[in-house]
Amino acid sequence: MGSIKQDIKETYLGIFEAAQEKWGEFTQFLGEAWPLLLILLLGLMGGLVVCRSATTKTCFDGNGTAWRIL
Repeated sequence: MGSIKQDIKETYLGIFEAAQEKWGEFTQFLGEAWPLLLILLLGLMGGLVVCRSATTKTCFDGNGTAWRIL
């Protein structure tokens, strides 16, 4: 059992190491998944373009179904 000062130092060191590890995993994920994320973003943007009709507030999906926006 160490002193309080040593315990706090070890706690912060553990938090720092965990944050570094999670950041590394996140950057690896982005490096591997960016094409899929880009396709999803473009699909969402395309959906917003289709739903831009502000006067009727009606959106059409890819199947031709109309959705009324409240």
